[in-house]
Amino acid sequence: MGHASEITGRGPLSRMDPRLGVIILVAWSVTLALVWSRPAALAGLAGSIGLFLLSGCDKPGAFIARLLMINVFLVFVWLVLPFSFSSPGEVIWRAG
Repeated sequence: MGHASEITGRGPLSRMDPRLGVIILVAWSVTLALVWSRPAALAGLAGSIGLFLLSGCDKPGAFIARLLMINVFLVFVWLVLPFSFSSPGEVIWRAG
């Protein structure tokens, strides 16, 4: 059953197996999370926009609205997170 606000696509990416799409999404996300330079981040943004266009999303406004909701949630997480680790303690593992 489809939901009224369901976002679908008609592009080549929307026709592939959803499990493969999740694997590609996770790999793409991990790759972009490990980027340190601005040019690489901008290339990742351009690639993400390209993937979005290849998806053939039929409701880009609804997709952007969902992204905005996620980002509002992340702003609250970023505001609270520094206060979560205010007590000094032993460092177990450090990245970088």
